[in-house]
Amino acid sequence: MAHLRPQGETLLLSLDAQEVEVLLSLAQGLALRLTQGLGENTGDPVIERLAPTVSRGDAELDAELRGMLRPELLTDRQFRLEAFAEDLRSWQHGVSGAVDRQLDRASAMRAIEVLNDIRLALATTIGHDAEPRESLAEGDPRQAAVQLLEALAWLQGGLIDFVDD
Repeated sequence: MAHLRPQGETLLLSLDAQEVEVLLSLAQGLALRLTQGLGENTGDPVIERLAPTVSRGDAELDAELRGMLRPELLTDRQFRLEAFAEDLRSWQHGVSGAVDRQLDRASAMRAIEVLNDIRLALATTIGHDAEPRESLAEGDPRQAAVQLLEALAWLQGGLIDFVDD
């Protein structure tokens, strides 16, 4: 199970092999989705969530601004996700596949940004707002995804605490 341990000016992030694989899969999948979403209007709700409306109430201005900002915004997110995935692949894995990685504040901040993108994409994909997992009906197929969202939120929160400290 993931855990965070402050060590002076760094933070030790420990992940087991399964957690590494889940994060890697999510980062790679979202990066690919963003690559495919660089076109003007894909209708993809995840792309729309990650490149939201710029100007409410003025569709013409919004279209103009989004046309200028959207490609750079999505490309920046894509590069950040790809770099995170590369980091995960390059981290030294122990015999069990587990990873212990020292993060400085800059690398923790990059991880926070990636986790935010992944959480937004996952929540949008499953149509989940902020209600807790316990509020979902028994057998709701979203329960596992919401549990993953909660774990990602915990990890992101720990990284934020470290960066803000």
